[in-house]
Amino acid sequence: MTSTIMAAGTAAVLAWAPGPAAAVGQATVAGTMALVTFVFFQAFNLLTVRHPTRSLFHRESLHHPNPLVATLAVVVLLGIIVEVDALHGFFTTIDLSLGQWLACVAVGSAILWAGELVQALLRARDRRRGGHGA
Repeated sequence: MTSTIMAAGTAAVLAWAPGPAAAVGQATVAGTMALVTFVFFQAFNLLTVRHPTRSLFHRESLHHPNPLVATLAVVVLLGIIVEVDALHGFFTTIDLSLGQWLACVAVGSAILWAGELVQALLRARDRRRGGHGA
C-alpha cells in the first residue's frame, strides 16, 4: 500500500508541477518537486512505522526522539539541496516557492495519514478482541 501511495503521489506531482516537463540532466520545477515529495514520503513513513498500532501523535512518541531528530535532519538537508544555488548543478534541482514546498509536504504527508488510519483500524480491532492496542 505504501509504495503505491508514494509512486502515485510522486507521479502526480511530476505531472502537475508547473513549467516544462522534467528531462534527464535538466533541473526543472517538476523534477525538483517530485524529488522533494518523494523525500517527504520517506520522512513521514519513517515516523509512521515506529510502532505497528500506536499513533505518531501519542505522547510516548516523544520518549524516543531519535527518529524525530533524524527526520528533521533529512528535511533540513533537503532544504539545503534544493535552496542553495551552489548545489543545484550537482543535485539537478531548482529553487521552489513556498507554495511548491507546501504542496510537496501535503502530498508527502498522505503516507502519514494513511498509516494513521491503518493504525486506528488495528487499534479498534485489538479492542474488539480484548487486546491492548496502544
